[in-house]
Amino acid sequence: MIGIKVKLNRKLISTPLHPTPQLHTMASGPPPFNPSPSLLSALTNEVSKATAEYATSPSPESLQKILYASRTLTLAATNPAEFFIHFVYQAHANAALRIALSMNLIPSIPSEPGASISLSDLAVACRADTDFTLRIARALVAIDVLAQAGPLRYAHTPFSRLLLSENLQCFAKHMWDHMVVGLSRLPSYFATHGFKSPSDPWNTPVVFAHGEKNITFFEWLEKDPESARDFNMGMGRLNALGSREVADKYPWERVLSGKGEGVVLVDVGGGKGQLLKEIIQVHGGSIRGGVVLQDLKHVLGSETIVGEEDGVELMPYNFLEEVQPVKGGLIMLKVSFGLISFLRRKSVLPQIDPARLA
Repeated sequence: MIGIKVKLNRKLISTPLHPTPQLHTMASGPPPFNPSPSLLSALTNEVSKATAEYATSPSPESLQKILYASRTLTLAATNPAEFFIHFVYQAHANAALRIALSMNLIPSIPSEPGASISLSDLAVACRADTDFTLRIARALVAIDVLAQAGPLRYAHTPFSRLLLSENLQCFAKHMWDHMVVGLSRLPSYFATHGFKSPSDPWNTPVVFAHGEKNITFFEWLEKDPESARDFNMGMGRLNALGSREVADKYPWERVLSGKGEGVVLVDVGGGKGQLLKEIIQVHGGSIRGGVVLQDLKHVLGSETIVGEEDGVELMPYNFLEEVQPVKGGLIMLKVSFGLISFLRRKSVLPQIDPARLA
């Protein structure tokens, strides 16, 4: 039984979202779904309260309260059978988007405000069969990627406008072509390597899924220049999306206020420096010491957006093979805890005070 606690009149009550149904046979169909009107009313009030708070004091935190309250209400009002269908068909939605990217469908829709495109014109722009284009476009409307602007007419949504970025298209391609393939083989991977958290970077689930072994993900990725390009472009844009929030929320002043000498911050695997750029813009006046951006040599190329002019030293570094050369300072290591454990066991990453890890 899934439940939720709702605060009403200063009392905390616990009400099941979906009462535990009695056993039904397949022949009788799914159990009846009758959500509690009082629960739905209480959850609706929570949405209203969160919205009123946001109207009075707009902030990312108050907006998150609206999202949480809305999701809770949606879950309470959703038939478990419908939830199951939506859950198991998530991969189909991602597949439709991946096919649309191959067709160049998203950029083929006019981007001017209020503009739309007919199915026939969209099929011509995509150089695709009209019926096939209809099936993909209809699927994208169903998952709110595109908007239906009229009979057989399609327009952008805020989400599809975001996908006009080539970098985010690259990331979506990378996720489907490599990560989803790896996820699909996870049962086989754990059956082979044991049901434990992966900690060997030379035998990751993605590499395993593609029939390789004893090779790191990055070494495997470099075998396919187009895939490597999608990964690098996609990760660069993805890092930029959340950089300002990280720069705003983390107490950087506390960790960056050094004595004016030595290194105070090391961004390991920091890509093009998107996060460091935001940190410097927001907290530049608080930095008392050196800042280092570390990544593979080919990543630290001409497109890096920080450098000496920002007080940042660019340092080629492979954390899978080299001992951390920088002593002191806060180390930002954006990898899994399993990989951190592996690096420590192999003495690639020294035993670091947790206060130095961001």
